[in-house]
Formats: sequence, structure tokens, C-alpha cells
Amino acid sequence: MRIGTRAFYDSVARILVQGQKDLGGMTVAMSSGKRVSVPSDDPASCLLISRARTELALCDSRRRATVQGQQLAGATEQGLQKISGDLGDAIDAARRAIGSGISDQGRAASVAEVRSAIEALVTAGNTKSGDRFVFGGYSLSPQALVKQL
Repeated sequence: MRIGTRAFYDSVARILVQGQKDLGGMTVAMSSGKRVSVPSDDPASCLLISRARTELALCDSRRRATVQGQQLAGATEQGLQKISGDLGDAIDAARRAIGSGISDQGRAASVAEVRSAIEALVTAGNTKSGDRFVFGGYSLSPQALVKQL
């Protein structure tokens, strides 16, 4: 009978220890809010978690790139509208300057207007979006489009 009692005691002790381990694991899972704390808890789930984190990082990176692209597109559109208006002003002034019957004073005023429009074009060409120049490609510093008018 002693062998049976000892085997029964060992079985009950093993079941009790396993129950305590399970309870401890459940307590940790409830307090941390995580079902898997270490990779040995569930290796298959760890693989899925790792892939999900990678996908999440990729999505976040794409979202940031999209936001930056939208900002750049908005700044580009504003810059091109400004350039279009400045070019129209320069063309109108140049047409007035070459028209017949215009005085030397009128031509000088038209030339000054064209120069002013060119300076406005250079300023519009240096349009920035954040810390980047919109029309400068990958350049982070302004480049003079026209050195001397």
C-alpha cells in the first residue's frame, strides 16, 4: 500500500505544481495584457507577432512618406501658381516694351518691371516645403537661378 500512496501523493503534488505554474502564467498575462511574454511561451505566435510588428512599421513608414508627399505637392502647386503669375507679368511687360509708339521712359519702366518679375521668379524658385527646397531636387541649399539680371 505504501507504493500506491506515494504514487498518489507524487501525482497530486505534480498536478498542484502545474496548476500553480499555470496560475502564475495567467496572472502575468492578465497584469501585462500580453498572452506571450517570452518567445518560449508560444514560438508560433512569436513569429506572427514579429511579422505584424514589421508590417506595422512598414505601414507607418508609408504613412509618413504619404504625408510628406502631400505637403510637397501642395508647396509645389503654390510655387507653380506663383511662377505662372510672375511669368505672365514678365511677358506682359516685355510685350509693352516692344510695342510701337512707346517712349524711352516707358521702355525703362517695362524693363524694370521685367527685372522685378525675374526676381519674383527666383524667389518662387526657392520655395520650401519644411526644410527642403521644392524645385531644388535633393539639394538642401538655395541655388541662385539668375546670378545677374
